[in-house]
Amino acid sequence: MELFAPSNFASPVQILRESAAFERDYSKGVQFLVQRRSENRLSGWIGYTLVYAEDRNVPVNLPYPFGSMFFPFSSYIPTLQDQRNTVNLFATYRLRPTLRLSAKNNYGSGFPVDTFAPVIRLGTYERLDLRADKSWLIGKCTLSLYGELLNATNHNNPIFMSLGFDSGGNVFLVTAKGVPATPTAGLAIDF
Repeated sequence: MELFAPSNFASPVQILRESAAFERDYSKGVQFLVQRRSENRLSGWIGYTLVYAEDRNVPVNLPYPFGSMFFPFSSYIPTLQDQRNTVNLFATYRLRPTLRLSAKNNYGSGFPVDTFAPVIRLGTYERLDLRADKSWLIGKCTLSLYGELLNATNHNNPIFMSLGFDSGGNVFLVTAKGVPATPTAGLAIDF
């Protein structure tokens, strides 16, 4: 960590030039998507996203008599939205005009946790959802019944709860298991 000591005799132009907001955020990334659209048989997409989302604490230069204070000047650190790698897969297959099967898989590298120390990331996120839809045409309305299995692979997908400290003073994450394999069902009416 660097320390910043503003001058007691800074000119107004220098004060304006050296003054800044308390935080400076930026993000950059790229996304690739390949998609197939069709009402007959197989449709879906494959997507990959690479993201860097970081922020930096910036010192604020104060005029005299506060000008002798020291302000910490940090390097860029990942924000809580900085999930570097994300892969999304979705496929739907139409068996019959009224029967459709779908699968969705999401994978993401771990999100960072705000520890005010070296960056610690949660484990990877992975979730496979499976779904079946059956539809009936009733007059001008469509009635759809669906069944879905969320997190079919029962992947852990940790959720941040708190920080802990071991006897050596090292920081560790206390996490809880995310959504377990969960069956759901539903009924929808389109009119």
